[in-house]
Amino acid sequence: MRLVGYLDDAAEADLILQEIAAGDGVADELLLGSVVLRRRVVELVDWSIGGQHPTGLPTLLASRCPGVQRPLADPTELDEHAHGTQTLVERAAGRIDDASVLLHRQAIFLAGPQAGLEPTSLLTPRSVKYLVGDHPWTPYWSDARTVSIARALAGDAEPLGDFLCHGLMGGVHELANLNYWAYYVGEERHPQISDTFQLRTDLAWRGSHLLAHLTRRIHVSHSLLPLNVHTAWSLLGFRRGLIHDDPRVARDLMERCEVLLGHDEIPAQVRIEATSMLYAIRSEMR
Repeated sequence: MRLVGYLDDAAEADLILQEIAAGDGVADELLLGSVVLRRRVVELVDWSIGGQHPTGLPTLLASRCPGVQRPLADPTELDEHAHGTQTLVERAAGRIDDASVLLHRQAIFLAGPQAGLEPTSLLTPRSVKYLVGDHPWTPYWSDARTVSIARALAGDAEPLGDFLCHGLMGGVHELANLNYWAYYVGEERHPQISDTFQLRTDLAWRGSHLLAHLTRRIHVSHSLLPLNVHTAWSLLGFRRGLIHDDPRVARDLMERCEVLLGHDEIPAQVRIEATSMLYAIRSEMR
């Protein structure tokens, strides 16, 4: 039954793979430009292109499809996918507007660090402003967030640091970040057709699954450590009492913060926020 739950996501991933291989089309006519992707769909696309197993699937497949490592694809198809993703990124960057910004950022996200995309083809004038100053939220905020994540995964941490400094200054930007994370990991279950849902204050997600997701990604070697720590810290402030939902996650987060604080080389902001979470959890678990 758990595999059946992947059918809709698999169909969506298959359509996206077809779009990537074609490498053309109008932004709002492409699924990549008209639906905000969730983690399971992204992982299924990555599985086909890069061979990275989706979270939760290896155990299921091992018992039902022994020997299956990835969807079957010949080298020509993999080359088409790599070329198609780069084409979509470059085309969207060349004429980025309100209709193509979602396509731009999602194509970048799916391209991955292995695509070798040039930073100049990623940052656009409307997006880069969120790395250099405090500005009101627009869909280009999400674009800047995605670009900074892509660069961090490729080994360049500076844009992500700039985004955390200027693009997450509190208020609506923090809400947008949390709403997006909750949607991405599947806690906010309603499909979204644009990034504007990130501004909504009436979404019903709790945050327990999101906290567990972030906690597993809080370790010193993670490329997105500063974003993971900041988002977990922000989530605990946004959802008071969240650590009581699952004491195991709370203890894991506390232990990970303790280990993290034992490293001298972590950024100052990471140290401040990890210390804050550690004291908050210790206080509430007494």
